[in-house]
Amino acid sequence: MKEYLQSIGLITGNELEVEFENSKVRMLKDVETGVIFMDHEPPIDYSRIESLSYWGTASLEEARKKTILDDKRRFEQFRSFIVGKDVLDFGCGNGGFLTLCKPWANKLFGHEIQQDAAEALRRDGLNINGIDGEYDTITMFHVLEHLTNPLEKMVELKSHLRTGGQIIIEIPSARDFLLFFLELPEFKAHTFTSEYHTVLYTEETLRKLVEMAGFKNVSIEGLQRYSINNHLHWLKEKKPGGMRGWDFLLSPMLKLEYAKTMQRLGFCDTLICIAEK
Repeated sequence: MKEYLQSIGLITGNELEVEFENSKVRMLKDVETGVIFMDHEPPIDYSRIESLSYWGTASLEEARKKTILDDKRRFEQFRSFIVGKDVLDFGCGNGGFLTLCKPWANKLFGHEIQQDAAEALRRDGLNINGIDGEYDTITMFHVLEHLTNPLEKMVELKSHLRTGGQIIIEIPSARDFLLFFLELPEFKAHTFTSEYHTVLYTEETLRKLVEMAGFKNVSIEGLQRYSINNHLHWLKEKKPGGMRGWDFLLSPMLKLEYAKTMQRLGFCDTLICIAEK
């Protein structure tokens, strides 16, 4: 990825440091831009994964239970881009977001490269196909960070948007508080080996990529998906799960204020980009 990211100007390559390394993966960080990237070919080809282990469970119902909070949040957050629109969810995963959109969109399509997952979604009544056609809205939720050709894919997706249509991108941030500020080794191991992120972007480099692909009116903001209970759980237990088991630490006001603090400091775990063709 180093040569590719240099060729499109997302890293300088002048000063690289090892962000994380174990027997499975080696991640480098470009000191000047803050981009973190895989220093080899991705060890997993998601299109070749067999069975529904892709979702971490063999049950579509159980898979959707794991993502229901994000699916609901995304539908409410982007409702105006969904209602009455022709929508493509690129990399639609277990289809939970599509299911929520189905009664509201004019036309609704999902794209999924893992064939067993795609067949399961078709059996559930969802329209899963390629990316042919034109759309008013294209969504990409936690997909871009896995692509080895992000610029070319963004250009391709733009060609399938109608003039004035929007693309919505949600990705993990390279400036996540646990990763960038606390530099927690256990969190790094989880982040870089659980899903094999190919590239983690900063706000500046995500904007540069989207604009290079020819999009305009680019808006990017930070979102804190996981609150202080999750961060404290990581510090004490050195493993994920705090957002479920430590909810007793939260109040609605604390959750809101903590999210605002992470956003103000630039340490949000997630970036959301909305851009127009």
